[in-house]
Amino acid sequence: MLDPLTTAYLAGAAANVTSNILQVLGKRWSQDLAATPRQQALERCYQAALAALVPDDNLHQALYQPLLEAFISAPAVIAELAKLVRGRTPDLETLVDSFTEVTAGYTLPPLDVKARLAASVEAFVQVAEQESALAYKYKEAMLP
Repeated sequence: MLDPLTTAYLAGAAANVTSNILQVLGKRWSQDLAATPRQQALERCYQAALAALVPDDNLHQALYQPLLEAFISAPAVIAELAKLVRGRTPDLETLVDSFTEVTAGYTLPPLDVKARLAASVEAFVQVAEQESALAYKYKEAMLP
């Protein structure tokens, strides 16, 4: 369970990543999702995804949280996370490589980044499927 401070941090980080992703999506997607209820729903999806990425215990959260901001701000990460909006799976290897670059030079406890990223993608999908404001758009994106 995440503490209230971490939850608040993740809400802000989700808002930032959503804003960045709306900038890289095509005009049609951005205009359609930028409406307040849809954007808020998308932020909840990314918040769930980020919560799954953050380590479970407070010590690990404190060590990894500052690096998370740099990670989710990286252009390659934004491009991969934007795929989720379109109903596609991000390339986990690209995300792992980006995470490795961000954490290089830091002495950190072990973290199964690939498993965390996979859980993060799954959390996004689960919330997106429950968000009525996104349901039509997300299902449309899943069509061949």
